[in-house]
Amino acid sequence: MAVEKNLFKYNLAVVSFVSDAADKIAEWLDYHFLAGADHFYIYDNDGGDTIKEILKPYVDAEIVTYIPCHGANKKILAYNDAVEKFKFECRYMSFLDVDEFIFPRKNQSILEVIDEILSDKESVGGIELNRYTYMAGRNVSADAEGVLEKMTRRGRKATEITNTAVNPRKVDFLYNTRYASYFDGIFRINDYSTKVTGGNFKVSEQLIVNSYKPEDKTKDNELADANASLSSFYRANVFDDGIVRYRKTRRENFGGEIIQTVAENKITDEQILNVLAKTLLPSFDEVDAAEFFKSPENQLKYFRAIGEFYVSAPDDFFQDKMETFLTCFNVSSRLKKNFLNDVAGRFFEDAALNAICQTLCTELSPADSRLLIRELPKIIPLPYKTVEILLSICAGMIDKMIETAQNSSDATKNDEIDENEMALWRKVTELTYLQKLLKLYIPLVTFDVPTNKA
Repeated sequence: MAVEKNLFKYNLAVVSFVSDAADKIAEWLDYHFLAGADHFYIYDNDGGDTIKEILKPYVDAEIVTYIPCHGANKKILAYNDAVEKFKFECRYMSFLDVDEFIFPRKNQSILEVIDEILSDKESVGGIELNRYTYMAGRNVSADAEGVLEKMTRRGRKATEITNTAVNPRKVDFLYNTRYASYFDGIFRINDYSTKVTGGNFKVSEQLIVNSYKPEDKTKDNELADANASLSSFYRANVFDDGIVRYRKTRRENFGGEIIQTVAENKITDEQILNVLAKTLLPSFDEVDAAEFFKSPENQLKYFRAIGEFYVSAPDDFFQDKMETFLTCFNVSSRLKKNFLNDVAGRFFEDAALNAICQTLCTELSPADSRLLIRELPKIIPLPYKTVEILLSICAGMIDKMIETAQNSSDATKNDEIDENEMALWRKVTELTYLQKLLKLYIPLVTFDVPTNKA
């Protein structure tokens, strides 16, 4: 069952790993915001002061979350870090370099298209987006605005290299910069809603990625075959400025000062609290939850009502809602830190954990079970009696999960995965979570994060 969208701070977040793109990043950010993304997690891999200066107004406006990321071979680690840390902040997440632009071909927003494809498909974790590689066009105007207007010729065929947009709560790990591996029973589709396997490559019609590569960095086969002369290049490639026209239309309809637009449309903590309170207790009907929960009397009234409701609530209230209640738990923890008073915050955390316990008594999918296990490092140290109950239920559940994993059929596994690379990143992911559990009990030990060179 899909999570109520208004529990999230953001609808569509884009993750990018940046090192030397100071000349492109502002155009890339502004385009994707106009196209429907509403947040960006930027991992700055020693990109220098210029990138920090360009990003500062976006960071101040809370359009960008800026994360310094030092050292070599950190891109996949950065992407996995984003999934782990921010999966309960945003409904959908995509992973792009700053020379890659998602292009909705039918003049919808990126979010609208992803919603149409993914929102009602419980067993689907993500959508694959085909790429076209673009090169500089002829007679480029001196007034051309950025890379989109300067690079207007592309290969006639899409490459089989893809990008992805995902529900991050269904992702097991990313094992390279293009592909996600999902929890058991979850698979990826194209925009025809067809399961993606090795034998059914079909070019996306609704969402594609335009990749703008300088000539000396291009490696795509269809362009390499045409590099004997400039004339052969233009015979082999086609003019396509669809994304320029799309950007123009979006500006006319939704334009204006980007930072001001963000401020006007930002989802507030007050709105999220209203949704949280009603999700945990459907009979809650207060208009202003923030004001309501300032009163200790109202806090007790609400949480007594939850206790009474959960004792007699039908099983179908909890069935298939693990993702929802884990989202409620993470939202409660965030609001406790920066919005609610401590008492109300603790009440909401405990109420969400109570709902999780009730959900554990229903039939769980393998994906929901794995998602819960991933959240245990946050739950174990909390000083609630509910935690003890939850962990006692989980102890038996883990044994069952191991048995299920051993007996899982080939049909539940992703195709086209290099098994050695997959095994490595599964090991990295699980060691990372084990590492966090150990840190709870051995706080003085220093751990080194494994890299893909280990």
